Amino acid sequence: MELKEAQTDTPADILADLEAICRQAASGGPKDPDLVRRIQERSRNARKQILARFGVQEIGVQIIRDMRDGPSA
Repeated sequence: MELKEAQTDTPADILADLEAICRQAASGGPKDPDLVRRIQERSRNARKQILARFGVQEIGVQIIRDMRDGPSA
């Protein structure tokens, strides 16, 4: 079976980090501290950007109520 590269807008360095962390997680060994730091830093920056753009979204309670009682009309 031939594997094909997926088309993505994700930068190559992010994809490389994703592949590396997946390999490390699958092997069960220790994680590379520099890799983990880069991923955490990007995650913090993404969270800040989302909060700046959309603010805090209080949707958890409504989702739980909808799951329990069914969607509100």
